[in-house]
Amino acid sequence: MYSFTANEAKTQFGDVLNKAQREPVHITKNGRPSVVVVSAEDFENMKAQLREHFSGSSADAEKLAKLRAAIDEGDRSIKELGVSDGPAFMKQLRARSRARREALEQESMHSHDL
Repeated sequence: MYSFTANEAKTQFGDVLNKAQREPVHITKNGRPSVVVVSAEDFENMKAQLREHFSGSSADAEKLAKLRAAIDEGDRSIKELGVSDGPAFMKQLRARSRARREALEQESMHSHDL
């Protein structure tokens, strides 16, 4: 690990940049840790790792996207049906689902008759 004081980093900036391409460079100010200089590639890798850590795996992200889509569809159904209470909404949703299922069965029976 490379370490420079703030004054050394200022006067040897090119050296700091070169060393940061290989590993993080710590810079102190008044004897205390102040900043760490890393390469752009290392910085992008760190950001990607943080995003992955906080967003979960891509499979989790896909599941979350599907769940959000289902919630959005539910919200649209609530608005479409004009329902404001849960039990009434569920009753209407079941009736709507039953009607769709029956319509599909009718279509299937009709297509077999042809």
